[in-house]
Amino acid sequence: MLHFVYLLLLVAITLADDVTRIRQRFQGFFDGDKILVKLRFFTDSPADVIIFQDSGYNLEDRSSRLRVHVSRNFYRVYDFQNETELNVKHTQVIDTDVALTLANGTVSVKINDENVVQLPTGIFKDGLYHGALAVNYNDATTSLLSVDIDESNRNSSYIPIPLHFTEGQCLIVNFNSLHFFFALLDRFDQIPLWVNTQVTSPVLVRRMVTESTNYNISYESDNNCNRFLLEYQKEGTVVSACDRNDTIPHPEQGPPDYYRLSIPQYFMSAFVGYSVSNGSCFTTPSSTSSPSSTSSPYSTSSASSTISS
Repeated sequence: MLHFVYLLLLVAITLADDVTRIRQRFQGFFDGDKILVKLRFFTDSPADVIIFQDSGYNLEDRSSRLRVHVSRNFYRVYDFQNETELNVKHTQVIDTDVALTLANGTVSVKINDENVVQLPTGIFKDGLYHGALAVNYNDATTSLLSVDIDESNRNSSYIPIPLHFTEGQCLIVNFNSLHFFFALLDRFDQIPLWVNTQVTSPVLVRRMVTESTNYNISYESDNNCNRFLLEYQKEGTVVSACDRNDTIPHPEQGPPDYYRLSIPQYFMSAFVGYSVSNGSCFTTPSSTSSPSSTSSPYSTSSASSTISS
């Protein structure tokens, strides 16, 4: 489990004292995932812990799937259909742990280690492929102590593949179809780069959520578009695909950190594999250069992540 000593704010929306912290989950939520949110209440002002479903491309597309409304005096759990109240219990606590466990198509909710409710919900049975976790609270009366998301026991062949693709290396991603999707994620689930060939014209985008504009390349032909070579250079990432080479400049805030290769489940059958090697993609590697990591379409390796204040 990775531990970060500061709170990642993918999106922070502040209106008066009301704050929403959103943690995007490009690889979604699946059976086996565990979520733990720690809150400290100083007044009776409540907070919400929400699992959203979204498109994977923007947060404006999201819709609530599960909401836990909690304060130091009470809690309520709402389902994903009509947000019908499912459980109410009065108890006063200052520090509150909200634990969500996904297992066998259900979501188990615990408050301070006390079982609250187990919801049978089909949205997690086959997987919620893209999503977000949001915590809404009043920062004048409530502290968000930590958010921990552990997917190490995930029961799914959905991939995020741990890798560390950095300057001076070559990444090759292979598919057996001309229609696929993959993304390179940083350690915080942001999307530094993604490739989408399921559209009429394949497109490659360098997307960073902190920038107002994205750098993208559209390919006019499907020829040789099932093999992507990416070379991480000092000034940008060189991409060789579809019979052309392009250099994608690094974001203004600095070179991206590529920590995971994500293949959505829908495109798993087309995924052949990948390799990372030291040196250029476009010259014959020396005898000392060898792949630093490889994978298969059925890898279940994943990394969990913690954000805390």
